[in-house]
Amino acid sequence: MEYSGQDDVQEYVDAFQRGEEKGFTYFFNALYPALLYYAFRIVNDKPTSEDVVEESFIKIWERHSTFTHPKVIKAWLYTTVRNGCLNRLQQQQRSATQVEQIARMKEGEHESYALHEMIRAEVIRELHANIESLPTACRQIFKMLYIQGKTVREIANELELSISTIKNQKARGLGLLRKRMPELSVLLMLQVLRELS
Repeated sequence: MEYSGQDDVQEYVDAFQRGEEKGFTYFFNALYPALLYYAFRIVNDKPTSEDVVEESFIKIWERHSTFTHPKVIKAWLYTTVRNGCLNRLQQQQRSATQVEQIARMKEGEHESYALHEMIRAEVIRELHANIESLPTACRQIFKMLYIQGKTVREIANELELSISTIKNQKARGLGLLRKRMPELSVLLMLQVLRELS
């Protein structure tokens, strides 16, 4: 999670611990996209992923008074989502691939797999947050291109803008994201964006 300041975060942690809605809302908004992606990478089913993540938030909210640190909240949610996904896979037994995946996870590979997927989920969360912080027009065009999968021409027609304006906003968005996330290559960033859709 990106925090504006440690005091601000502690205020939300305290609100969460007291059972105040603003504490819950803060952590839900900050972590839901990454947890949803993480769950989807395990169960490969969006409705199931949504159910597992939402159930995990319900479970943590039932125990809200015991959490005193943001990292503990985050770690607890990732663990709960992973366990919820594994339980769903066991219940559904939908395919031999998933059964094999469960077996691999239970044999000890699950820790490295879970860590890998958690890191991917956090990159997605950070990228999503950075896209949301783009200037309004740039953000709108960027999402239409990379998340909705529309062409430059379709966007130009829909927004009644020139093709060069769309291309300029696209380049601007990529440039801003490169500056904000220099550790990601452009190709990796585009691949991750495709996974968001």
